[in-house]
Amino acid sequence: MKTTIDTLKHGVAVLGASLCATVGLSAFGAVDITDFIRCSGPSNYTVMCANGTESNSGVAQAFDGVTSGGDGTTGTPDTRVLLRHRETAVSATPAGLLYYIKDGSMTGFDFKLTSFTLYRLTSGYNYLARSATQFNLMGYDGANWHLLFQTDEAQAWDENTLSCTYEIPAENQGCYRTYLFTVTANGGDGNWSGFHELVFWGDVERRRLVWNGAEGAKWNATDANWLDRAGTVTNWIPDAKAVFGESGSTSITVEGTNDVGGIVFSQTNACTVSGGALAMTHGFGITAG
Repeated sequence: MKTTIDTLKHGVAVLGASLCATVGLSAFGAVDITDFIRCSGPSNYTVMCANGTESNSGVAQAFDGVTSGGDGTTGTPDTRVLLRHRETAVSATPAGLLYYIKDGSMTGFDFKLTSFTLYRLTSGYNYLARSATQFNLMGYDGANWHLLFQTDEAQAWDENTLSCTYEIPAENQGCYRTYLFTVTANGGDGNWSGFHELVFWGDVERRRLVWNGAEGAKWNATDANWLDRAGTVTNWIPDAKAVFGESGSTSITVEGTNDVGGIVFSQTNACTVSGGALAMTHGFGITAG
């Protein structure tokens, strides 16, 4: 359910029929990002093999929330992910898995990975030898790949160790929408490397857009009057969090109806927002500073 705001002035929301006070929920700490995206709809993301890698079954199982299970030989579904290396020398032909949020999906959110959990294979032929032991994770910003994590020694799997969580160094953390997980070694199998599940942990935040429009500029769906986190000029992104008073004009006119996930007013410059309507999405809040 969404509620529309007709007028805003420095942190006060005046509705058509009543005054509405809400508590903002702008970020969640250390949540299961993959589950958050999956529960928002399976059409929001894609999983595919990378670098010529082949798979024994659907690679989407890497992010289906199932952390153990059968291998398909005893009447149970095969929930594993097996990636075939192109040569017998595993390290010479790393097996890659690409995960990305589709263009136009989840646009009002930023996802910042702080750690990830890998679940080893628990069934099937040679499952410990095929379990991934060395790997790296990279994030793509739309122009370049950035290394987030790489193992400095092999992960030692045994029957009592089902999963392990790896921390991403603070200096490597960032907001990305495309990730590449590459297996560079396993427990000894020459052809296949695998695991049951990969879970990304971190922060989910409303995308922050700073108003940068000149006097007379309109807040609508098409005009590029905003700055994103990188300082890039952009148009309004539905469900994002709007920030006023840091730049641009102090009098903002809304044109049409815009979906908004939150509003922040700078304590330095008082701003007035008026005109059209704002549709408040779940967790909407108005804050100062």
